[in-house]
Amino acid sequence: LEDNVEVTHAGPSPETLRAVEAFATTDPSWTIIALAYIMYVPGLTVKKLPAAPRIVQLRVDNVQSSLGTTAYLVSPRGVGALLKAHRRNGFQMPIPDLMATLFPDSRYGTFPMPFHRSASVRSIVNPQLDDLRQVMFKPTFVATFETLLVGSGQSTATVLAGIIGSLVTVAILAGYQAATAALSYAADPLGYEGNLLIDSLLGAVAAAGIAFIAFGASLAPK
Repeated sequence: LEDNVEVTHAGPSPETLRAVEAFATTDPSWTIIALAYIMYVPGLTVKKLPAAPRIVQLRVDNVQSSLGTTAYLVSPRGVGALLKAHRRNGFQMPIPDLMATLFPDSRYGTFPMPFHRSASVRSIVNPQLDDLRQVMFKPTFVATFETLLVGSGQSTATVLAGIIGSLVTVAILAGYQAATAALSYAADPLGYEGNLLIDSLLGAVAAAGIAFIAFGASLAPK
């Protein structure tokens, strides 16, 4: 566990801990079981394992897409491989990148995650992303994105594109309806047959959606 860890809404439930214990003691294929991982890295896919409830397999398209080391278990075989790589090459890359290089197909996690990286702890490695983390690592956002990622079986790029596309679509439709209602009311206030409260709420939804997208874009790495 790192010093920036935070308990998720699900937490380390007895069911999750039993699932981890069962998988770790019966499946020899694993080297890493992440109890928390960075879900927003490019090219990450999370695959359910039918034979192991609450356990998922973590794969990335690019080994440089680090899943982090917030909270994890490492097998004796994994420890041996890490130490061997260090003796052979010395320090060449951060531990998360070395894990991704050595164990591309033997990293697993839990669903739901019991822990995640805290949004309130600032980074000494890349502090320019701290403002973005304040949004992306909020417990509710983490749980929602995790559910979409695991449930869809799609990569992070596809899930993020779907979220942004949905927000844009809702904002456009709500904005169009609100603008149409405003023009209709301005043209004939007495003959207006719509609902001003609902139309005003649609306008607020459109504004909020656009503001959220703009806020996210302003925080994204430049």
